[in-house]
Amino acid sequence: VDGMITVIRENKTNPSVLTQAIGCLRNLMADTPAIKTSLIEKDIHVLFVQTIRENMSAPNISVLEVTLGALRNLASEKACKAPLREAGAIDEPVRILQEATGGSDVAEESCGLLRNICARDMTSTAHIGSLHGVSAILGAIKAHISNENLISSAFGALRNLSVDDELDRKSVV
Repeated sequence: VDGMITVIRENKTNPSVLTQAIGCLRNLMADTPAIKTSLIEKDIHVLFVQTIRENMSAPNISVLEVTLGALRNLASEKACKAPLREAGAIDEPVRILQEATGGSDVAEESCGLLRNICARDMTSTAHIGSLHGVSAILGAIKAHISNENLISSAFGALRNLSVDDELDRKSVV
């Protein structure tokens, strides 16, 4: 794992290497809480958010998609939610959806990340609401109605967001 993190840090301008190394970490951490918390301790989430920010102006779709997927996997672990939120892992996918950056697969991963990070976490839910994340998710549904995986992730996010009593439900209607 440490070797892959070094590769990511040293190859920030090489989309092919980034995609493969981040994809490897994404797959390693799937359903493995100990790896997820270990990666958080190594600040991988900060590196992932930086990678997204660096790929927003001239987006590399593969890098955005795999990095959002890695963050999505981290966000499914309760202990990872606060560090992710503090690093900007909510702000970036909401911005991606609002700016329609990257197409259907990037929007799908953004919705999946938002779905996971707000599950049973009212602080994340409130933060998504404050960024107008509900309308961003609805916009992604409208823009990519034929992507069944996106629709599933988007409605999962809306379901998780709807349990917050403070959510402005008028923005959903």
